[in-house]
Amino acid sequence: MLELAIDSTIRQVSKCFYDGLDRKIRILGSRVEKVAKALKDTWEIKAKGKHVLCVSVSRHHSTKDVRQSIVEQIRGYKEADKIFNNPNILRCYLPRDFFLLVDCTDDGQIDLHDLGIPNCGFVLVLTTRSQKVYEIMNLDLEIRMEDHMLPWELLCTNVGPSLVHTSSIIQQMAIHLVKECHGNLLAIILLARALKGMPLLRVLELSSTSIKSLPPSISRLRSLQKFNLRGCALLMELPPQLGVLGNLEIFDLERTGIMYLPEEIGELISLTCFKVSFCGRTNYYMDLIIPTKALSKLSELEELSIDVNPDDECWDVEVKTLLNELTKALKLKFLELYLSTVEILQLLR
Repeated sequence: MLELAIDSTIRQVSKCFYDGLDRKIRILGSRVEKVAKALKDTWEIKAKGKHVLCVSVSRHHSTKDVRQSIVEQIRGYKEADKIFNNPNILRCYLPRDFFLLVDCTDDGQIDLHDLGIPNCGFVLVLTTRSQKVYEIMNLDLEIRMEDHMLPWELLCTNVGPSLVHTSSIIQQMAIHLVKECHGNLLAIILLARALKGMPLLRVLELSSTSIKSLPPSISRLRSLQKFNLRGCALLMELPPQLGVLGNLEIFDLERTGIMYLPEEIGELISLTCFKVSFCGRTNYYMDLIIPTKALSKLSELEELSIDVNPDDECWDVEVKTLLNELTKALKLKFLELYLSTVEILQLLR
């Protein structure tokens, strides 16, 4: 969950940048370069028109080399080497409120105290865990990447790693909710207790999300009674594991990208309300969208809505079989279908 730590780190640095209090910050740990890359594109920097400068420092560089690299980024061309011996040269060239990224991850253990960096800007120093950065630069704040992993580790410990990592749905929800907790550890512990009861979940609301598929681990939610996927336009198919959700009563697939239903849909024997759209299907998609006799197995069905593309000529053939099957749905009270002709309507008995 490195992305979670990066996102949290960026929020902390952005806040420091916005408040203007801690102007020299060290970030240490793994993948700090990803944080630096993301920070350069943050709204806070773009909105204030900051002059972003980046310099890599290794033990082979002198303070003169570093000054030269910074100035050349500002000027766009090389200056005479001798001017970089002047410890005050950066005060002359650096614009007000600059943003300077100093990458010391390549064993950059050189003394940066003598660089002469003015206090009007914002300095971010990237290092590894082993580097003693206080020996090379005075800093206002130190941010450890592993500290930003703590909320996620705390959640996994309390929920159980097996549950979080084997269910992508639970994992996506957990990541989003941990972000919303903004580092509040008590809130995360309470959240963990709630997620631990996910197998007992009765209602799952994912309407109008960008979800593209349902994982096989959906089968863990055996207590699910209501599942709303309405408006998930990117969702095009359902996994066969959905068939184990024998307690599901309400299933909404309207305005999705679903192209067909798996045979296992007939195993949802507790279903009372089923809504689905097949508007993305065309005449070139020749397979049956609803498996033969699948709906006739849904003996508890009271409400059924099927929306199709009016230009799909194959539907006219399929709907005749479907209407014949629905004569066995004795509890059906509400039916919404597209019927292209009056003759098809007469099949309703």
